[in-house]
Amino acid sequence: MAKEKVLANTEISANPIAMRTNSKSIPASALDWMAMFDTPGTGLVASVGNAPSKKALEKILTLIIQSLFVDSADTKARDNFLAIAREATNGELEDFDKSRDAAVVLLQHLRQYAASQMSSGSGTDTVAAASAATDAGSTQDILINIFTRSVRRSFYAIAASPKLDSPELPEKLPFLLSPVFTDHFVEILKQKFFPVLVKSFRGILTQANELEENRREEFLMSKLEGRKQQAFLMETWQTVWSDLIDEKKVPKKPMVKAAGVFKKILGKMDTRQGIGRAELTIEQWQAKKAEIEAANVAGLENWQDICRDSEDYLPPQDADMVILRDMFGRSAGALEKQMTALTQIATQGGSVRAFENYIQARRVDLSFLAVVYRHPDLFLKARETDEEDGTSKDPLIKSVFKGYTASNCEQTFPLLYRYVLSATAKAG
Repeated sequence: MAKEKVLANTEISANPIAMRTNSKSIPASALDWMAMFDTPGTGLVASVGNAPSKKALEKILTLIIQSLFVDSADTKARDNFLAIAREATNGELEDFDKSRDAAVVLLQHLRQYAASQMSSGSGTDTVAAASAATDAGSTQDILINIFTRSVRRSFYAIAASPKLDSPELPEKLPFLLSPVFTDHFVEILKQKFFPVLVKSFRGILTQANELEENRREEFLMSKLEGRKQQAFLMETWQTVWSDLIDEKKVPKKPMVKAAGVFKKILGKMDTRQGIGRAELTIEQWQAKKAEIEAANVAGLENWQDICRDSEDYLPPQDADMVILRDMFGRSAGALEKQMTALTQIATQGGSVRAFENYIQARRVDLSFLAVVYRHPDLFLKARETDEEDGTSKDPLIKSVFKGYTASNCEQTFPLLYRYVLSATAKAG
């Protein structure tokens, strides 16, 4: 049976097929899967789009992922993709269209993964061997993996298709909606930020090490649940981000009041005030200054790496530091609910008052941006002709924000203003 038929038939449970090339085992999907990704009617996107239910959708995604990772020891990446597939088809999500959109975004990431393995010439063997050597039994890697999945879920909830067909929007996706940026950003977190973050969890890592391998991840996840644990995690994460990104101020150079022969002596002493904190000596201040300047250089490099230009998306700006930091703590479920509500209001008549009531007490900048990019025809196209005067109504997005000044919009909805509202204002 052709592979396309297997993917299209959600009731068939088939074992993934591997292909042998130059004595190396490469998943069939890394070769022919790339070519058939967008095949009309029978490709992977079509299979996802034709799935009749969440259960069928989960079967399709699982089969695709298993096909990609057959004979691969890169279980970490495989388990990540499977976990995200389960999240996308979660029975608690009411909107099936949202699940299908999330599945399409997941396919984009799988496609990029397969392409990266082929372009590096590694197939899956070389990368997988290195991964297996470091992952086995490493509780630190398990915890980093948990953090990685957590931040990915928030990005997947808002991801949009890179193939935009709307003249009202920029040609490139905003960074937050781009699957390519998600991979780029998460990889930086994984390599530079999360290894620092896990140092604050040595206690539970030590406890997890005493358990059997197959129980460690569940144990670590349980230790991160609860209000107190989540508060500690977010406080620690913000500290790590600040240490690795934010610019630090050099303390004021201490004044040495003594002169002559005593000046050199006092410069090496700790001069303390009667009440309050100790004043740095000149030598201590110089050491602190050098430490802070080095940290600032490293922080600037980290931020520039995050913000580097791309052909695939509009990169972050300096004003986006906080929103990127807080993506680690954003709830994917909450974002999904906001997006569902905004879309429902738009499809049920687009009442401006209903929008005003909904967005008034909620932080919806990001979710509003996502639904506009997912449904540009719904929010950006001129609406049906007014029966009284024969003129076209304003696009829905203009009607909703008609009562806002430009400065108010920019302050309250900075992302929506930057990527949508400013452009529609100029067009109008």
